[in-house]
Order: sequence, then structure tokens, then C-alpha cells
Amino acid sequence: MNLVKLYRELILHAKALNRSKKDGYFENHHICPKCKGGTDDPTNLVCLTAREHFIAHKILWRLNPYDPKLRYAFMKMSEPHSLRVTSRMYELKQSKLKRREWSRRLNER
Repeated sequence: MNLVKLYRELILHAKALNRSKKDGYFENHHICPKCKGGTDDPTNLVCLTAREHFIAHKILWRLNPYDPKLRYAFMKMSEPHSLRVTSRMYELKQSKLKRREWSRRLNER
């Protein structure tokens, strides 16, 4: 499997959709990670679904298995470490957290 090609296609697909956080739940992703010299410039950011974000970080870690910062970023997404977390599990967890946050904000009003 060509991971570089897979990562590139994932990013290009998301960029082509021209998503905005106003359109639903999306996570900002640095195309070139900050630990690899990436910046917060809008051209280096893309909105991904939670599942796409998980997959992007898994690919980056597999491409750079000895980079402790990329490993840490992926492992934080994979908590709890006792489970084999999949991209679908991560997506479900993130959507539940977001719903709880929205509910809490509505109750504060």
C-alpha cells in the first residue's frame, strides 16, 4: 500500500469539498505537521471529519514510525490504549463529546 499516495488523496479530497466548521463537526488538520516544519497558515490546514483525521494521523505515524511527536499525536487519538481503537470508534467518541458540549452550553443559558 502506498501510504504517501493515500495521504495525498485524503487531503486533496477534503480540500476539494471546501468544508467549514460551520457546516458540521470537523477537525482542523495540519497537512504538513508542525513537528515537520508545518505552519498554521491556512494553506497548510484542512477540515477533516473525525474519522479522516484519525486516518491521517495513523498514516503520518506509519510513514514516520520513529518520530516521537507523530507517535504521540496518534496515540492521544487512540486512547484508551488498552483497546484497539478504530477510526469509526474515534469518530463516535468525538461526536458524543461534541453533543455533550453543545448540550452543556444550552443548559448554561
